[in-house]
Amino acid sequence: MTAETLEPARPHLLVMGMRGTVLPVKPFIEPALRRNARITWVTLGPPSEYLAAHAHVVDSAALDGEAALVAALDAVHAEHPVDAILSFLEELVPLAGTLSERWGLPTNPALAGIRTTDKWEMRQALAAGGVPVPGFVLAGTRAEYDAAIARFGFPCVAKPVKSSGSRGVMIVRDAATAEHCWEWTRAISRQDAGQDVVLVEEFIDGPEFSAEVVVQEGEVVFLSCTEKLLIGGDFRDEVGHLHPHRFDPAVASIVDRVVRDTVAATGVRRGGCHVEFKVNGTQVHVMEIASRLGGAGIPALVKLATGADLTDLTYAACLGEPLKIPADRGMYAGVRFATVTQPVIVHSDRVDPAIRALPGVLQTHLFAVPGEVVAPGQSGGQRIGLVMARSRSRDALMDTLVRASTQMLTDAITPAGATAGVAVPA
Repeated sequence: MTAETLEPARPHLLVMGMRGTVLPVKPFIEPALRRNARITWVTLGPPSEYLAAHAHVVDSAALDGEAALVAALDAVHAEHPVDAILSFLEELVPLAGTLSERWGLPTNPALAGIRTTDKWEMRQALAAGGVPVPGFVLAGTRAEYDAAIARFGFPCVAKPVKSSGSRGVMIVRDAATAEHCWEWTRAISRQDAGQDVVLVEEFIDGPEFSAEVVVQEGEVVFLSCTEKLLIGGDFRDEVGHLHPHRFDPAVASIVDRVVRDTVAATGVRRGGCHVEFKVNGTQVHVMEIASRLGGAGIPALVKLATGADLTDLTYAACLGEPLKIPADRGMYAGVRFATVTQPVIVHSDRVDPAIRALPGVLQTHLFAVPGEVVAPGQSGGQRIGLVMARSRSRDALMDTLVRASTQMLTDAITPAGATAGVAVPA
């Protein structure tokens, strides 16, 4: 057999997880299958049948802590050396960096994992790198917390040092809210990070966006922006996303520079990133960076609107492959969640076919089940359902998303025989 007839070596990819029984993993597995890769997949809980059929699964929940997980992955690496590590789950990003350094891989180092998950470390790194960020103070005592509130004044923002999906983040508008956040936000920091602290930040006004980014060898090679649709009020979770958002050239240039500086300041070397920022005129302030792809269906929106497959590009970047970025399709894609402004009882899990027939609607899904009580949206766990759609017009897309999600919510929470007026869409 000549060298020309030898099959190329199969890359071994370690994917630092996803809850395989909760989230659809197929779009994240397919890019590895196209590469004929050997896949080791770390989950938090038992895998789905699909995942178990296509990957060697390591269930971290079945192991006794991180040391046992590292030992199990060391054994996997010793038998079949890993070529690249990817992480699609926030909780496992730091471990991905630790293992990358431990095994001498060119993917993201441990420090990048820390700087893109610990908001205190992130703020310090970004500020040191000249990235415009809100003023920030880490408060470990009540006196430090009160001093930070006094320094920034009302409104300001309280957040835990580690969380995702805007969990525990709240705008502090008065003394009563400040009192609440000292206990509530600090409790989330204790639970998620083991730190009895609150990160207090200056409130920056303006609409919010995110940059969906792919990085290779420390350079940003793909960047496209998403518009956030917020739930309003004092919580900062999204009611939806629209992609892409096209800034005017002057602002686009500033966003491009700030995002690139953000990536450099946190030390991300390879893979996907999700950078959240606010724009006020020509001022751009970075809120956060995650060294993973954005959640809430954003990668699907990017592909629907532009044709770029963020997941595939992330695999390519981590493996050092040439990146193939298609010509922009020139479409808009969006997702809108059905949320409420007061507690409701879910009475139906049926989606009216008329909703699916609205122009551009591609997907509808109800998360809630009959009998469930759903509270007002504060984080991603309190959504009743979603609708995803695509259009060549942003305004037409937004109209479809609002109509579809409102009707979906109305149908879900209206008791049989009652009028539709009880629905309270956000």
